[in-house]
Amino acid sequence: MTSRKKTTEIRRFIAANVAIHPGDMAALIASEFDLSRQAARKHLSSMVKDGLLTVTGRTRNRKYQLAFLVNQTTGIETNNLFEDAVWTEYIVPHLSGLPENVIQVLSIATSEMLNNVIDHSESDRLQLTVIRTAAAVDVIIRDFGVGVFKKVQEAFNLIDERQAILELSKGRLTTAPDQHSGYGIFFTSRMVNSFKLWSGRLFFHHTDNVEDWLIGFDTEIQGTYAALTVRSDSQLSPKDVYDKFCSDPNLESDIGFHRTHVPLKLAQFGNESLVSRSQAKRVLSRFDRFREVMLDFNGVEFVGQAFIDEIFRVFRLQHPDVRVIAINANRQVQQMLNLARSIGNANKASPSLQSDDKTRLESE
Repeated sequence: MTSRKKTTEIRRFIAANVAIHPGDMAALIASEFDLSRQAARKHLSSMVKDGLLTVTGRTRNRKYQLAFLVNQTTGIETNNLFEDAVWTEYIVPHLSGLPENVIQVLSIATSEMLNNVIDHSESDRLQLTVIRTAAAVDVIIRDFGVGVFKKVQEAFNLIDERQAILELSKGRLTTAPDQHSGYGIFFTSRMVNSFKLWSGRLFFHHTDNVEDWLIGFDTEIQGTYAALTVRSDSQLSPKDVYDKFCSDPNLESDIGFHRTHVPLKLAQFGNESLVSRSQAKRVLSRFDRFREVMLDFNGVEFVGQAFIDEIFRVFRLQHPDVRVIAINANRQVQQMLNLARSIGNANKASPSLQSDDKTRLESE
């Protein structure tokens, strides 16, 4: 590896790790790259000199943190506003030097969220914040309207705002079908490295390497707060995401939103367990619009037999062309999946089930 390539690699490592290792960064660099402490400190000093890091304290008490290359907040009126104008005027000037795929992701993700504010939020203004460090770019969009979860709950007569989050996670959901496809939030959350939505009393967070999680607060905020984070070294491109969820090798024409990923943990309201058929039916809502559904059990500790049976036996009999795949199932969940499979196999002798050969219960 050339000296320049190694320096670039070390700088990326520092940017990615300094937030959680502010006081022992030199030791971490030395261990990772087989360097002396002195050589490691030179790399840190170089980044401080270039304005990428700030440092406080001396010698052993020295602590580093990422410097803000950009930290700008702008208030914008939404009347007669176009999202591409916001992108060009307020965001593009701060992205110089970033890889093309990162800029493409930011362009699509921010445009989708801005469009939601303009067309759906009923807010007369928004607040746009752009933050850039050596590690990542954050775009934060805040409106003061009705709130995304409340809007979806009321439009689709859902029992709870938390169910709105579950439905949004599936994709293909919009309160204005003549104007929007309903794909925006789904694809945006899958393109960025961190996606946060805070509205009313609910805070939803999706990341590319950690399970989805939902937090309820006692205090309520007006409107919606959306925060998008894209790492500067992200390798993901919009095409990667579209290919993952839109392509189908079994079809001659692979254009379309065929596949979705549903975090089942979002279906758990409070401390309740997923045990009933009614809960399963809420989860299954709109599954028939897809050819393949990846049902993610990450963070789900227990499920009931009726819940699993409704999804993996009853639903598949009614919708043989929809493939539902269980992923990240623990031992108890896998036992319920196996039970549903055994019941399905036992019933295959029935003439009414002969047409079920097109699909099967699957798990990973």
